Amino acid sequence: LASAFGAGARGPSVKELVDREVLARPSLAAPSPKDRLAARKANDADVFLAARLWTRARDAAKTCVAFCRDVKHSKALVEALVEAGCKAAHVDGTTRERDRDRILA
Repeated sequence: LASAFGAGARGPSVKELVDREVLARPSLAAPSPKDRLAARKANDADVFLAARLWTRARDAAKTCVAFCRDVKHSKALVEALVEAGCKAAHVDGTTRERDRDRILA
């Protein structure tokens, strides 16, 4: 990129945006050893672990957005979250704008 651009622009850091209250302070959740053992029995360990973490975090956050690696995993995560009692919806590039706006409102 250096050959294409003479200079780069530096934007604000995540910390600066959090300090300005433009971004919420991020939090990190990680699976426990017990979660990882249980995931070995699941058909899709990634979806199992993600659903387990999201259901634990749902009381702490009013709204959350998850970015999955592909449509298949997104739909599987939605299914797992709904089965766990969470309100969840899948959105991708083919979702109509008005539906996307309704889902993300």
